[in-house]
Amino acid sequence: MGAITLTALVLAARRWRQREPGFAGAGIALALAIGTIGLPLALALVGIDDMVTRNVAIAWVPLGLVAAYGLAGGRLGGALTTIWCALCAWLVVVGGAQQSVRRPDWHLAASLLGPARQARVIGAADGYRALPLQLYVPGSRGLPYRGATVSELDLIAVRHGYRRTCWWGAQCNLSPGILSSRPPLPGFKLAGTSARGQFELLRFVAVIPQRVKRRALQVNRVPGQRLALLLQAGR
Repeated sequence: MGAITLTALVLAARRWRQREPGFAGAGIALALAIGTIGLPLALALVGIDDMVTRNVAIAWVPLGLVAAYGLAGGRLGGALTTIWCALCAWLVVVGGAQQSVRRPDWHLAASLLGPARQARVIGAADGYRALPLQLYVPGSRGLPYRGATVSELDLIAVRHGYRRTCWWGAQCNLSPGILSSRPPLPGFKLAGTSARGQFELLRFVAVIPQRVKRRALQVNRVPGQRLALLLQAGR
């Protein structure tokens, strides 16, 4: 696909030099693409390095228009367009069949938690990558910095990972963690464990409600990982 894209850009440059119909719009699109990528690169050269690839992915929109301008002329452009569409369709089918590149099944993790019978704190390993879990846990919100007094503490981690990391948001981007059955805070004791799919759950309960604070819970819970901490009210 990279070769097709480069060829399309070369064809676009030739059409642009010959001032074929649409050259003005192609020039504007190319300027937008260069500006989108070039500005953060220029800032990085002077010490302001905020260059993140996903933040400049939008450059593919104007760059795609330039490539389309190149493919719109002649038989070669038509043939390359056919090959491009076939490759895109193949990638969609193959990519959809790979479990590792799908979104994590946070709905499954939420079902593992079950309904909240009482106020509880939920700690999901892998930090910000686990934040989408909040969308599937009704009535939950981020644990306040001052903490909360609860009788239940649930910890969730990914049981197994993948050899290669990938784009943010896919299952292969989650890091596996090892949960300890040792109570995370004084006053809690292990009430049960369960696992489903790629997720593992450890549930701790306290006879007397305990104050759970962010800093105390983050220390040494899952080696090398931080926790996404949620507070869910009981029913």
